[in-house]
Amino acid sequence: MKNLANCEHCGKLFIKHSQPVCIRCHKATEDLFSKVLRYLDQNNDATLQRVTNETGVAEKRIISFIKAGRIRLAKFPALAYPCESCRSPIRQARLCRTCRTTILDDLEKSEREKQFEQRKTEPGPSVYYTNNRT
Repeated sequence: MKNLANCEHCGKLFIKHSQPVCIRCHKATEDLFSKVLRYLDQNNDATLQRVTNETGVAEKRIISFIKAGRIRLAKFPALAYPCESCRSPIRQARLCRTCRTTILDDLEKSEREKQFEQRKTEPGPSVYYTNNRT
């Protein structure tokens, strides 16, 4: 049989179509999404922690809705999710500006060090000196 897969949430075997989860888990996810969206529509100034506490939906699940584009942060000014590195609140991408800058700086430094090491091991041009005595 083709298209058999294990559900990413519950692990049960199911016939995979377009979703990586079984029908039961997909429905449960949609119910959680509806619950979060209803709460946000009534409380558009809610923070992520408040939404989690009031709806009982896990923070990780709400973040997945945001990252999938199902919850538009423009409509909810207080809603933010944590940076994957330092956990400071952000509203886009995976890392805050500080962490992104730090990582880019570290990469540039590493690249410079790599180039320096390569130059040290490469043979340079041979230089010959002559004593020209006349």
